[in-house]
Amino acid sequence: MLDLRLRPSLPAYTSLLRLYCSRRQLPQAQALLSTLPSLGYRLDVVAHTVFLDGLCAAGRFRDVEKLLAQSRADGWEPNSVTYNVYASALCRAGQLDEAFRQVGLMRDRGLRPTIETLNILFDCLCRESKVSEAKRLLEGSDALGWVVDSFFYNTLMSRLFDVGELDAVLELLASMFKKGIPPDACTFTVVIRTLCKSGKLAEARNVVERGGSFVASDVVMFNTLLHGFYAAGNVEEVRLVYEEMLGKSVVPNNFTYCIVMDSFCRRGKFLEATSFLLGSFAEDGFSLDLVARLNSWFVKYGKLREILNLLDEMSRRGFAADGFILTSLITAFCREGYCGSLDFYKEDLNGIVHGNLFSLLEKDERQTMKYLASPAGRVRILFFF
Repeated sequence: MLDLRLRPSLPAYTSLLRLYCSRRQLPQAQALLSTLPSLGYRLDVVAHTVFLDGLCAAGRFRDVEKLLAQSRADGWEPNSVTYNVYASALCRAGQLDEAFRQVGLMRDRGLRPTIETLNILFDCLCRESKVSEAKRLLEGSDALGWVVDSFFYNTLMSRLFDVGELDAVLELLASMFKKGIPPDACTFTVVIRTLCKSGKLAEARNVVERGGSFVASDVVMFNTLLHGFYAAGNVEEVRLVYEEMLGKSVVPNNFTYCIVMDSFCRRGKFLEATSFLLGSFAEDGFSLDLVARLNSWFVKYGKLREILNLLDEMSRRGFAADGFILTSLITAFCREGYCGSLDFYKEDLNGIVHGNLFSLLEKDERQTMKYLASPAGRVRILFFF
């Protein structure tokens, strides 16, 4: 444009300023901002807000303060967007008190907090677990003209659950109904978690049943309830809830299968666990994670024959055991203290993968153990167990 002797507009320079800031080239951005007035441009709030955003992204809050302090002297006035950008950055940096102070300064300048301002403050309060303040802000939403929906309630309810204020979660649910705000599946999931943690499993199950009149029951809601019963040791209810889930045509996922399978193993019903796992196999494959999970139970309780039976049945169905299953088996044995010697299971495991698993174990032990000592191996161990 300059070569063609065309005078760029201020928005064009603002776009260049934004590019500098996005690349963290703040010296170039500041130089451009300082040069433009001498070229006859009157810088507006948009250009300064773009630069302020760049300073915030770099964590240079002192420079932001200087920019705002001399704004009037420089001939521009911050607007609500400017303060929202600054408050949001302060919240992300964990400077909650300073974010609220900036909102106060915003009001002192005669600027009314916008819906975006309230969203930022609410998110900041929840992130910092200032749940009492977040609750007061939410309860005063009508007076502030702040239109809230289930998302905001779900966010606060989740934080209340995290900090252990379980009764407050249920109070917020009542507040939602009172204000006519319809709950969604996420709302009911948080409530189910709360009731399960409080030991109110019957009430949690009732929520799943009655929640269907508001939203379609989904796998997450059922998984939450299943986990609640399993954690409480009520494994018989796990089976009943699972059957109810299927009756409502809710499709299980791997987490569902894992809970049900674990509930069988927890009662020592390994034959039922194996049958359940085999029944979950799809026509085009099976879950390696679930096979590894069940094998870990077998190893833990010394059920080596069950390992043979499972892998034999998989082979009969055309599913060949692979290195992933081999690794998970070695991991399971190592967790039980048998890494030093393979003699313990040599006789029993000999010949269960392509005619000779033990030869594979001996051949690949060094490579597998090297893998298990790696970060990726440790992550996999944590995932399984």
